[in-house]
Amino acid sequence: RVLVETFCKGELASPEFLSAQEEHVRDILAHKGLNTWCKMLLHDNFVHGDMHPGNILVDISDPHDPRVSLIDVGLCQHITPEEAVVTHDLMESFVRWKADFCCSSLLRMSKTQKFVNKKKFEKEVEWLFEHWRPKKSSDFAVSNILQSIFECIRENRVQMDPPFVSLLFSVLVLESFIMNLNPEFNMVRHAAPWLVGEGHISYGLAKNILLTRLDVLKQDLGVLRSRVRGGVLGNLAQKESSRMMTSE
Repeated sequence: RVLVETFCKGELASPEFLSAQEEHVRDILAHKGLNTWCKMLLHDNFVHGDMHPGNILVDISDPHDPRVSLIDVGLCQHITPEEAVVTHDLMESFVRWKADFCCSSLLRMSKTQKFVNKKKFEKEVEWLFEHWRPKKSSDFAVSNILQSIFECIRENRVQMDPPFVSLLFSVLVLESFIMNLNPEFNMVRHAAPWLVGEGHISYGLAKNILLTRLDVLKQDLGVLRSRVRGGVLGNLAQKESSRMMTSE
C-alpha cells in the first residue's frame, strides 16, 4: 500500500466564509459538497471518521468552478456491502418519504436492539414523517426532519454499530455545510440520482432526478451569466485604462 498526499488549496468552510460568497458560487458548492459526500458513501464505500468544518476546504480561486476538498482522511470507516444496503435504504426512505422504510433501516443499524421499544419508535417516526411532510418540493427543509429523527433515536435508545454512528455524524456536518450555503437547498432531492440502481427506479426517484436536472441547468445558466458579466466588466476596465493612458 502506498500513501499519497496532495496539497489542497482553500479556506476553511466557516459559516462566515461561506455566506460571503456570491449566490451562484454557493449553489455550486452545495451541489459539489453533496455529490462529494454521496460518492464517498455510495460509490467508494467509506465514511470520513472526523468530519467537521476544519476538515473541509473550499477553493474559490476560480469563482465559476469552486472546489470542495475533504482533508485528514486518515481516520475513516469502511462500509461493508451489507452496511451499504442499509445506508442506501435509509437515504431512499427520505426520497420516497416512507416512514416504515426509514424506521426499518434505522433498526437494522445494529445487529441487536436490546433497549428500544420498536412499536413506540415506529409510531414516533411515522408521526415525524407526517408532521414534516412537505406540501411541495420547494417547501422541504431537510434539517427539520433530520434533527427530529436523531432526537427520536436518542430518546428511544436505538443501538447503532460504529460505521452508522460515523455516518449520521457526517450527515449533520453535511447538513450544516449546505444550510450555510443555501438554506433552501433540497438535499434529499439532489441525492436522488445517486440512489438509482440497475433495474430499480421509483416514481419518487424519477421525479426528483428530473427536478435535480432542472436545478443543474439553472445553475449552469447562472455561471454563464456570471462569466459574461465578468468578461464585460473586464473589457470595460481595459478600455477605460487604455483611454486614460492615451489621454496622458
